[in-house]
Amino acid sequence: MNSVNDWYKFLWDNDREEFEDRLDWLDNCVVIASPSYSANYFIFALTGRYKGKIIYCDHDGLEIIEFANSFNEFLEKYLSNPIDTMEELEWSTRYEDEASDIEWIPIEEV
Repeated sequence: MNSVNDWYKFLWDNDREEFEDRLDWLDNCVVIASPSYSANYFIFALTGRYKGKIIYCDHDGLEIIEFANSFNEFLEKYLSNPIDTMEELEWSTRYEDEASDIEWIPIEEV
């Protein structure tokens, strides 16, 4: 599986009854961002119950969080404090250097 559609269609095909009311946007959406090394996505829904909103989709159990009511609100909310957003959504990005096996997790903006 290599795309948001592949993942959610897999869920849909394997348990349609559980996910039917939560995936009415799947065929008309745009992925606008994804945390590094993650199967989670920020999605702009073009149809369905989340139409016009930015939702954050956590692939574990298909948790969907309404993150912003518009793309502008998404930018303002995320860019105003990315570290807090990462903590709020319970994900973190990791950075590696080429010289060691050390992973760095950001704790503040500079």
